[in-house]
Amino acid sequence: MAGGKETPRQKMIGMMYLVLTALLALNVSKQVLDAFVAIEENMQKAAINHLERGDGAKRSLSGELTVAEKDKEDPTKVKAQKIKYFMDVMNKIDVETGKFIEMVDGIKKDILTKSGEDMSVGDKDASKILWVDYNKKLQPIRPARMNLAAVQAKDQYDIPMHELVGEEPMSPKADGAGMKLWKAYNDYRQNIVKLLGTYTVGGKTWSINPVAINKFKDFNDLTKQVEAMIEKSQCNKNDDKGKLRDLYIELTKPEMVMAGGEGEEQKEWPWIGKTFDHAPLVAALASLTSLQVEVLAARASAFEHIKSRVSTGEFSFNSIEGFAVGPTMVTKGDEAELKVMMAAFDTDNQPVITGGGNWTVANGQGTMKIATSGIGDKTISGTVKIRKKSGDWAEKPWKYTVKVIEPTGSISLPDMQILYKNYSNNVQAVASGFDKTDLKITSGTATKTTKGSNNWVIFPTGGNSLTLAVVGTNSITKKSATLNSVTYKVKPLPDPGVYLGGKKSTESVNKNVTSIQVKYGSEITLTGVTFPISGWTLIANGRETSGTGTELNAQAVNMMKQSSGKYVTLVVNYKKPDKTVTKGSGTFKVN
Repeated sequence: MAGGKETPRQKMIGMMYLVLTALLALNVSKQVLDAFVAIEENMQKAAINHLERGDGAKRSLSGELTVAEKDKEDPTKVKAQKIKYFMDVMNKIDVETGKFIEMVDGIKKDILTKSGEDMSVGDKDASKILWVDYNKKLQPIRPARMNLAAVQAKDQYDIPMHELVGEEPMSPKADGAGMKLWKAYNDYRQNIVKLLGTYTVGGKTWSINPVAINKFKDFNDLTKQVEAMIEKSQCNKNDDKGKLRDLYIELTKPEMVMAGGEGEEQKEWPWIGKTFDHAPLVAALASLTSLQVEVLAARASAFEHIKSRVSTGEFSFNSIEGFAVGPTMVTKGDEAELKVMMAAFDTDNQPVITGGGNWTVANGQGTMKIATSGIGDKTISGTVKIRKKSGDWAEKPWKYTVKVIEPTGSISLPDMQILYKNYSNNVQAVASGFDKTDLKITSGTATKTTKGSNNWVIFPTGGNSLTLAVVGTNSITKKSATLNSVTYKVKPLPDPGVYLGGKKSTESVNKNVTSIQVKYGSEITLTGVTFPISGWTLIANGRETSGTGTELNAQAVNMMKQSSGKYVTLVVNYKKPDKTVTKGSGTFKVN
């Protein structure tokens, strides 16, 4: 198990491995080993299918290049240049793919050779393992063709484990083939996503520099992390986001996995360690081939997406329909711009629409009713996607904004058009037919109380009159119009009354009352106006006493009790809304 001098612990571990090897040989049945052989055979076929799928997309684009170069209607050969550009991207992806395929085939042949297997080539020879060797010069991305049925030591695991993991599967050796393979696999993911998402077309450059994501809770968490990474990039999110996301996820494996046998404690294992720990030779080979399949599938998917950037015929259509699109709101006197176009769709391949609510899809378009509660802008968004002929989905984002305007009517009293000076007057103003209302004032200030509402606070500061003008603006056409102009009289606020025990001046009060108020009576309908009291003086029986606050003090209470059947006078200092302090008074008969 190891060369050179061994410590007693190492010798003990070596003996344990010998025992485990014997037990494994007894436990791994021929049926299980044959199943791995069958799985490997199917995966080798899948690898070739994906290889051919990618090659087909590349050949198709090459054929389009031949046609484009002869196109007399395109003397500057714009399309030909575009095809050459993207074929160069394909070639760069093939370089990366070839590196990985060669590396994995090298690992396979190495562990087979060290396991004592005959690695001579014999095409379709049932006694030979290697039917077609890897050929870097002629077919750099085609894996070697192997026949695992000819492997003699199918159940031996020590050499695959030693070469790929080392003696401690929980801590794979850094210089082992397994950790090198792990790095190469993740590097391939980074490189292919970067190559697919970084390009220049039509004078616009798109780019993405993927970061390594191998730690995630579950598939949803992985998807969320990948989408966040893509959103931060400068890639073409409209056309490439879905493909870049799917490609990255397909090539992502967790750095650590939870595992444990029956009755054992679940522990975190490195993915490499868990995959190749005590794996029989044919199982290790099948796991290696599965990585080649994943890489070739990613290559084919990337090639088909690249081809769609320059090729026609990616979508099928069997019906057309004309439709018109215009503004969602038009004000009288404005021009309405109308766009009419022809829509092509496949009645057998309806789009899938997300966002907003429940959609009814027919004739290539979705229909949904939108509730328009509230006023202002209402925006909904989502995605619409349709399947290409290749089977991949083409996905586009969409967004729709509708202006919701509150229906209004108005009643005015021309003779009662009064605003109070140095006071926050509440006013409602609506520009019907417009989604935005402004209120202009000739003197003083006009402030909207809440964004999106029709309520304003008008604060006149001088003069005997002012004019308010309602201005409506269409935020789509950017046109404005003054719809109404009203001149108001400006008057000082009426004086408030002084109240004692809730009774106004000249009314009778109980001798035990104590509360003092300065307020408007019911005859004045202004609300929210307060008059804070800073001090007061009570005059009774030729005597007087003073205090602060809104309650009579003890001396004033005694004076009230001694004034039964007589009149008392209450003088109050109070603050007006304009912050000035003035006096008010009231006379009351005490009972």
